[in-house]
Amino acid sequence: SQLKNLAVYWNSGTKLFQTENKSQFRTDMNKMIYTKSTKPHGMRYLLTPMDGNFRLILNNSMGIDMDLPRITGNLVLDKVTITIDNNQYKDFVGLFQYFHLWEVSCQYRRFRPQLLISEDPKGWWRFAIKS
Repeated sequence: SQLKNLAVYWNSGTKLFQTENKSQFRTDMNKMIYTKSTKPHGMRYLLTPMDGNFRLILNNSMGIDMDLPRITGNLVLDKVTITIDNNQYKDFVGLFQYFHLWEVSCQYRRFRPQLLISEDPKGWWRFAIKS
């Protein structure tokens, strides 16, 4: 199938869409789609809009053969341009730090007391020492 104007963007420091109206949300999102006639203003692209072809082949043979892939894909892109600015870089670093801290907190979550600090100060001290 044809891919037209495939792009990835990351706008740093922008306001999120917040609306209860689905048609307004759809209109706002459609304004952000890059086409040959419409070029959205203020988009910070990581991958600039590009065209290409994508082909997916499913192996539907009856037997299970671990040497043959079940799904094979082929992606051919015309021109790939990758750009990243300082703000996007800082956002990525912050995002990766957040995921790392979340992973570490998952390891110690089982030691965390179920009660409030004022109700179980000893338990919270044990948690602080073990963590």
